[in-house]
Amino acid sequence: MTAIASRKFVVILFVMMTFNLWLNLFGYLIASIYEVAEYYLEVLVRILFGVGHHASELIVFYFFFFLAFCGLARLWFLAPRIYGYFCAWAGEYRRQFAEFWHTLAIAEKIKLFLTYMMTGSGFIFFLFL
Repeated sequence: MTAIASRKFVVILFVMMTFNLWLNLFGYLIASIYEVAEYYLEVLVRILFGVGHHASELIVFYFFFFLAFCGLARLWFLAPRIYGYFCAWAGEYRRQFAEFWHTLAIAEKIKLFLTYMMTGSGFIFFLFL
């Protein structure tokens, strides 16, 4: 079980150290998809409705705005259910971790605690470097 916890720490540390890279990559991907969809919808609106460039941009913008509003409204209504799932998962995780913690010897508890402390300290060090 300690090897599994150590692997989890390595994965968490890797994700924390490369978080900015993943965030930028995801942002560029979403922006590229948005630009391509916007361009093709704009061309489609110009062909179907015979409007100019400015009018087609407005129509496409308000269409995407409507889609974003519908998505946020759906998220608003799903938030209590998601929160309930998260609380159930967190309770189960706490129970499993407490059970795991009680099975450890004192040397393993110290090693696990120091691993947590070094991971957190390293993250804070590299975050504010």
